[in-house]
Amino acid sequence: MFPYLKGKIADTALVRHCFCAIAIILVMACDRSAQIKLAAPTNTDIQEIIDYYKTNDPAKSVIALQSHMPPPAIDKTFRASIQRQLPTTVTSLQIENLALRQAALVVLDPVLSLYGRNRVYDLIIVDAPAPMMMSDSGVALVVTTGMLRSATSDDELLGYVAHEIGHEYFRDYSIYSRHLIQLINDEGKEPVLTRRMAENMAIIELQCDAFAGLTLTDLGYQPSAFISGIERTAHDFPNYSTGFHPPAAERRKVVEGILPAAALSIKPRQSKAFLRLKELLAERQQAAQK
Repeated sequence: MFPYLKGKIADTALVRHCFCAIAIILVMACDRSAQIKLAAPTNTDIQEIIDYYKTNDPAKSVIALQSHMPPPAIDKTFRASIQRQLPTTVTSLQIENLALRQAALVVLDPVLSLYGRNRVYDLIIVDAPAPMMMSDSGVALVVTTGMLRSATSDDELLGYVAHEIGHEYFRDYSIYSRHLIQLINDEGKEPVLTRRMAENMAIIELQCDAFAGLTLTDLGYQPSAFISGIERTAHDFPNYSTGFHPPAAERRKVVEGILPAAALSIKPRQSKAFLRLKELLAERQQAAQK
């Protein structure tokens, strides 16, 4: 998938822009004290991101994003290798429910189709309470039942998936940043360098938020609905890891700072497909309680 990468980077799982080590903490409670202590992006960092992505013409920005998307991961051998390497924490909790999976795909389709990923990502729904979504190398898109249950609108779920597609868009940044973090850990574990590189990853997360905000605005959805979901999750699950994600307040500042005021006033919607997804989730939960 990344033929221009050489040596150690190309030979490791670092080419996977969403990393299996993170997958474990996404679906299980963890001790925050064990995480790298990240400093929040500075006001200068945030303002520079806003200045770079700010636009009165989100549609023009999205056309540019579409033109620079990497080619979809369609190689069968590569896709099979990614599926084999998914952590057991994910695969052991996977739900085999075709109707639920299809209903979720219908809700997510506007964003997936916009970037030509509607027939590319393999959607995996896992039974876990924390609202989480992650992607792996443009192949697997993993979402928890906790996220599907807690989402209040199409807009919220579409924001999450747009953020994940953003990771595919910014994959090179993540690959090399991850490689440097691993190199630092292998060679000397210097905490300052490790923290600095982790902070770079947090900035990439903000770039993915900007990607999501522009995408949802172009499609006519509420661009900050997924930030509201992130804030709700932080309140309801305070002991779950956030990985390299910066504080929700910083993420909201970026999304709201790059877009016209009219876009932020759009009311989130609940489509028939979204309501059907909720019905299937409720039916499954009721069946499990019997």
